[in-house]
Amino acid sequence: MSYISPASLHYFWTNNYPCEALVEMLTRNGDPLKRFEFAFECQSMASGDTFMQRYNSFDSANELRDAMRARCKHSKILKLHIGACWNGIPRKVVKVDDPTTHDLDRLRPDRAPLRIDIDLTDYDQLGIDKDDIDANDLHWPILNLAIDVTKRALKDCFGMDEVACFYSGRRGVHIWVLDERAWQMDDEARATVIEFLSCPLDKRGVAKDGFLDRTPWYAELYDGLIRPRFVDMLENSDMDLFTTNAAVCRFEEMMKLTHPEIQHVFREIKMEPTTAVHQFTKLVGVVNAMATKHKSCAWMRNRLHAAVLTLVWPRFDKGASTKLNHLIKAPFSVHSSTCRIAVPLPDNLANFWPGDVPKLHSEDHEIQSAEGVLRDKLTALGVPKQW
Repeated sequence: MSYISPASLHYFWTNNYPCEALVEMLTRNGDPLKRFEFAFECQSMASGDTFMQRYNSFDSANELRDAMRARCKHSKILKLHIGACWNGIPRKVVKVDDPTTHDLDRLRPDRAPLRIDIDLTDYDQLGIDKDDIDANDLHWPILNLAIDVTKRALKDCFGMDEVACFYSGRRGVHIWVLDERAWQMDDEARATVIEFLSCPLDKRGVAKDGFLDRTPWYAELYDGLIRPRFVDMLENSDMDLFTTNAAVCRFEEMMKLTHPEIQHVFREIKMEPTTAVHQFTKLVGVVNAMATKHKSCAWMRNRLHAAVLTLVWPRFDKGASTKLNHLIKAPFSVHSSTCRIAVPLPDNLANFWPGDVPKLHSEDHEIQSAEGVLRDKLTALGVPKQW
């Protein structure tokens, strides 16, 4: 775990955090800043205790930065969280130190972007340790694919394409859907979108058979994006998806087929000193041949697809993604365990590697402002808005 000195953290929040660009993103659809909830996760300098200050609201980016500077006098800001846009001003109705004073008839969460949280540690079959930063970085191509799948689904199936993606700082990504229709969705509508995007799993944590049969769009996505990218991962990454005997055995267990021909090809794969791509292609060839030759074996192709989907289909944090008032870590926050900044991701994800993102080191008291990066990212969305 990396160490961030209090001086570095203080300088970052009080001088370099891109308040102006964050405010532009939140208010891009005409919502007044003062109706957004901001929450500070802090640590007391006196006692060392951590605490959350919710229901803050501000009239401007300057007022937000002034609030950061005021808090940094007595505590260390660990994270900044963003909530919903309310139908009133949170700070005027709710006392920050007494959340029981909600007047729900007058004040409630009203609208927010659809914010989708995808985390590598939710891919149970991969067995990634959340604290192993090297393992999380190694599996970045899976998150890369998850972003592409999610963005394509949002555009093709829901007509939403105003999307900004952010690296979480360690093992995940946050996708902010900024279309006006996304802001207007209630919890039920958000849950419906996430349910459509989610691949159902069985008790073993394996994708259920027949997911691709739900709609032709799923099958087209698998053939045009999922399968080619999976093969590319086998060929060009160091992830052990189908390389070692352990990985092949995991894939075999996920398919759970007892047919003699399938068991025979798995035995051959384990014994052959060849590439993962060659081994996987051989398995695909045998399964497709059996499914084509014998109609009674067509379901085996579904088992093969299910094993691939288990490893690479996006896994969504439904709690974070379906609740209008769920708090989410603000872009450009500092991750406490990696010192990495939660930066926006480029449109061409092939140019991004998590190990290259800016870090807040203990000796770095001056960090170049990231405001321009976020502003450029939002402009690149091609949205007809004036910044």
